[in-house]
Amino acid sequence: MEVKLNPNGWHRKLQKYVFRNPPLFSNLCPYFWLTNFCIFVTFILPIVPLIKIFKWLGEGFIMLVDKLSDVLYSSMIEPVVIRKALSMDEDQIIQG
Repeated sequence: MEVKLNPNGWHRKLQKYVFRNPPLFSNLCPYFWLTNFCIFVTFILPIVPLIKIFKWLGEGFIMLVDKLSDVLYSSMIEPVVIRKALSMDEDQIIQG
């Protein structure tokens, strides 16, 4: 008995959601159990969606901190450094 599975079916998309590059099986039994495992960790114990949400929130937080640090540097730190550098004497510049 030969079974042909649709490579764009819901089961394959679910496997790609859980695993980036899921294995291809020539036998239906491991494919069936892999699909059941993916259903279990996605819908019954929502481990995979929680991991993806925390990862997405962490990346967003890092981007926010990066943008905030750029704004703070350009508005607060850079003018102070420039003002201090322009007010230095030649002796202080040479010592530096």
